[in-house]
This record gives sequence, structure tokens and C-alpha cells, in this order.
Amino acid sequence: VSASILALSRVRALVMPGQKLIGMLETSPALSVRMMQMLAKRLREADQLLMRDGPDALTGLVNLRTLTDSYRREAAAARRRSYALSLLHIDIRGLANINTEYGHDHGDLALLVVSDALRACTRESDIVARGEDDEFLVLLTDADDAGARTVVQRLNLRLRELDRKSTRL
Repeated sequence: VSASILALSRVRALVMPGQKLIGMLETSPALSVRMMQMLAKRLREADQLLMRDGPDALTGLVNLRTLTDSYRREAAAARRRSYALSLLHIDIRGLANINTEYGHDHGDLALLVVSDALRACTRESDIVARGEDDEFLVLLTDADDAGARTVVQRLNLRLRELDRKSTRL
């Protein structure tokens, strides 16, 4: 058994064979409990970082914080290079009704359908984010009003096509 260490600051590491560590944990309940508490704390901290900075758990899209950071960078670049940015705000009307009438699984499915459609209708350079509840935001890089309208038209066509397919089922 081996392990690797990556440290952000100067540290001292204790190296011991795995069997010796297991023996110590078996003979010292206090050490075992302390080590479990320490590991649980680190897992909670990692979860909090993921919740704050990680992708949306349902859709895999970036979160608002990431979008905000990206917007600041893109806005500065757009000013320097004289190109346009567009920001789309998409709201799923009636999501609360879907959740109430059919259950949250159907509401989640609606969110996934819209997020997949947004991915399909945008470029790799665009940033699609999940907002709060039933909202999505899309930062279109190097896209003026006409470019934004093109994306909206593609999205509307895609969603209508998906709606027609679902009503046939």
C-alpha cells in the first residue's frame, strides 16, 4: 500500500507501514475516533467547497458564482478587443406546477431537458449556468444582438421539437 502527498505549504510527514497503522488503530480506540473525526471534517469541508464552487448537482452546468467570475473576465476582454457579449436569462414557466402535479422527478427531468437543449444550441465558448430554481443564464461570448437572437431561435426550435416528440409518446 502506498500514498502520495501534495502539500500547499511546508509540512512534516510521518511515514509508517500500513500494517503498523492498522495495528495502532486496533489497539487505540481514541486514536481511531480522532482519525475518523478528522477525516469526516475534511470531507465536510470538501463538500462545502464543491457546493460553493462546483457544478450544479442535477444538470452539471456551472453555478452562478462561476458565471459571475467568467463574466468579469469576458467583459474585460470584450472591452479590450471591442467585441460584444450577450447574456440570456431563461426561466422555465410552470416548473412549480410540474413539481406539484407530477412530482419533483418530472420537474428535474424538465430542468435536464432545458439544460441539454441549451448545451446543444450554444457554442463551446459560451457559458451555460444554472441559476436559482427554474432559471438558466447563458453568457454568449463575441455575440451581438443578432447572435443572441439566433441562439434563442435555435433553442425555441429545439424545445418545440422535443415537445412534439414527447406528446407523441
